[in-house]
Amino acid sequence: MQILGWHPLFIVLGLTLVTFVLAVVGFKDIKGWAAMTRGIITLAVSTGLSIIVIFILFIGKLMS
Repeated sequence: MQILGWHPLFIVLGLTLVTFVLAVVGFKDIKGWAAMTRGIITLAVSTGLSIIVIFILFIGKLMS
């Protein structure tokens, strides 16, 4: 863990937030129900993953 200087889950959280932002930006060019469904699923998965990782990091900070 100390090799990187920060917890590896911060990298996962950063990538998840980038995915969320790109999914929101991708909503501007939606031309059909399949693309809309894919965008909504992407937002839901990235939001859920962000919440879980933030929870894990928060609880980990409290325990240390």
